Amino acid sequence: MEVRLDPSHLRKIMDLVQNEENYYLFKDVSHVEPPDESFVKKDVDFITIIARSTKTLPYGILILFESETGTFKIEALWPEDFAVVCQKTPKILDTAVKALIERPEDFLGVSVYSIRKK
Repeated sequence: MEVRLDPSHLRKIMDLVQNEENYYLFKDVSHVEPPDESFVKKDVDFITIIARSTKTLPYGILILFESETGTFKIEALWPEDFAVVCQKTPKILDTAVKALIERPEDFLGVSVYSIRKK
């Protein structure tokens, strides 16, 4: 199942990076070690969001920017239990993303990593 992220959600998260003390941006990460060669794609950009909530376990979202379509595809979720639950009940992922936007006070820290392929 392919899941896309609404670009407005990502813009709102980036706005929070500018305005909230507990939201951080790490730009232009220079190297990522993929789990295997099938994961490597050429000329794509990734954004990774790692969230540490005061109410739930930490979770992560790996987002692929597809420049040819201008869309953001959710490529992976972490931890595995979170990924499994989101696959069974997609509304949980939507709730997790909206929590990042609507309730920044519920997070100890949200780190956004920009990974650009050259």
